[in-house]
Amino acid sequence: MERASGARHWRGSVKVQSRNGYLSLRWSFRRKRYQMALGNVRDTDLNQRMAQRMAQRIEDDITTGNFDPTLRKYRPNSDKGDGIATWRLMDKFQAWKARSIDDRTLEKYRVLGRRLQDYWGDRGAANITPQDARDFRDRVLRKHMRSERTINETTTLLSACWQWARRNGYELGDRNPWDDMRLRVPPSQGCRPFTLDEMQRILQGFENGSPKVRHYADFVKTWAFLGARTGEMRALRWRHITDESCSQIWIGETLDQSGNVKSTKNQKDSFVDLPEWLSQLLRDRRGEVFDKDDLIFQSPEGNAIEAGNFNNRIWRPLLKELGIKYRRPYNIRHTSISHNAEAGLSEADAAQLYRTSIPMIRRNYRGSITDRPVLKDWLNINETQD
Repeated sequence: MERASGARHWRGSVKVQSRNGYLSLRWSFRRKRYQMALGNVRDTDLNQRMAQRMAQRIEDDITTGNFDPTLRKYRPNSDKGDGIATWRLMDKFQAWKARSIDDRTLEKYRVLGRRLQDYWGDRGAANITPQDARDFRDRVLRKHMRSERTINETTTLLSACWQWARRNGYELGDRNPWDDMRLRVPPSQGCRPFTLDEMQRILQGFENGSPKVRHYADFVKTWAFLGARTGEMRALRWRHITDESCSQIWIGETLDQSGNVKSTKNQKDSFVDLPEWLSQLLRDRRGEVFDKDDLIFQSPEGNAIEAGNFNNRIWRPLLKELGIKYRRPYNIRHTSISHNAEAGLSEADAAQLYRTSIPMIRRNYRGSITDRPVLKDWLNINETQD
């Protein structure tokens, strides 16, 4: 019996098929049919995701003109031992992580796997030395990434991949080539939170805007109070309201761009008490008859809010109209945390309510509004001149 998944009916579409419990790929390109076994790969959920990524890799190569008709580029190496290629190791690590990370992060893994393949081809992961790793960082990552911080995050990810592989029986030698790779990160001003005046103007802009802008007014008001991550806001459903009066909400899920519901970024949740104005706003939206599984905030078409469309078609044009310097919608979270910190919310309480950690609060939000140390004016120039 055969089952196919991920089929998209255009030229060059690659299908994952299962025969006798083992996975393979098949597709047609330029009037030629291809079929490729994936080796001793059984049909499991994990391997299905890995096979889908291989199918996507082939489709991408077809689209960009980089398809290898000999298929050598795509044939899997031995699962264990030193034969596994660097890109395939990353592919397996990505499949393992898929259930716990969001779509954007998965896309970073996929792009990184492609860069490993472009740079090293099928070179075995066990043969990568620390010098090889530094060369990859300096020749590839520096070319494609804008900041030292992003490069450090990527090499940390690669180090985690190698650690995971060792724990799972891959023979990669005694030393992780990605350790001790961190670059010195120069200080940066960072992205400033919105001031109270800017936030009030933004909320008024949503209230007084066109119908398509006004549609999102409640969404942005709620976001400004909760300071949730984008995916957390998109995932809010009526069942997350804990009582009839809408006085408290639970935040513990995120909705990715593919419509998959997952736990929050770091698997933390929180119950947040709501002020009366927000409780009333939610009661008015809910009405007397509602489905507890419905999303609280939806697009005008009744679907989940698509973050990119909201940013490009609603948020960015409104900020331009208001004369406010553009900062992405996610900055609402930064703004909420920063203003609460200024108002006296402790680091521990902020970490709990915003589902993050105290070190993150200290690094990214503490003193970002006005609560900063001030130099004493010891010169007293005006007094001296008088």
